[in-house]
Amino acid sequence: MMQIVIDRFAAYGGTRFEYELEGNEAFKELESRPEGFIMLSAHVGNSEMIGYSLGSSIKTMSALAYAGESKSVMENRRRLLEQHNIHLIPVDETLDHLFLINDALGNGNIIGMPADRIIGSQKVFDTIFLGVPTQFPLGPFATAVQRDVAAVAVFMMKESAKQYRLIVKPIKLDESEKNSLSRRERMTAMGRKYAAALDEIVRRYPSQWFNYYDFWNELNDNDE
Repeated sequence: MMQIVIDRFAAYGGTRFEYELEGNEAFKELESRPEGFIMLSAHVGNSEMIGYSLGSSIKTMSALAYAGESKSVMENRRRLLEQHNIHLIPVDETLDHLFLINDALGNGNIIGMPADRIIGSQKVFDTIFLGVPTQFPLGPFATAVQRDVAAVAVFMMKESAKQYRLIVKPIKLDESEKNSLSRRERMTAMGRKYAAALDEIVRRYPSQWFNYYDFWNELNDNDE
């Protein structure tokens, strides 16, 4: 895990790493469509490197980022991302980012956002993660369903000292789910597919899960 932290600072400073692609045809297929789509990330592997590696020559990509970091860090990150046709959307209490998300998707572009932690919002869904009941944020999947856009989960996982693997997993409903489920049920179904994809990645790369977040205790405390 320490090497990944070092790699993050190296990538932040402009160092480039080699990586292999797994499932990238899902990203390319959505990239070729006129509609916008959502790219879901998580706190596993080297998520920051996704922005420096998976750019698009067809669509503009906008990435959500917590606005509480220092001005110099935010500015340097913005500069590096814009070299790859990626715009930074700061997330703060003004909620201006919600309008920017709608504009980007409405213009057929890509929105990148983390989807594994509940921060502030009370909108959640229940699921099983690593064999234990827990909750995930509903927001990213509500956005996908309400805007009727597709979503993919993307993970950048370290394979060796200089090699990463960029893994793309489509998060989509089948036709029967689209036709039989209510809007809220479609949001939850998408969220559970994402949680299952993240579960698979964490089991595959257990030492690369940066979990400084309480996934289970709050639920367990409420059950007592």
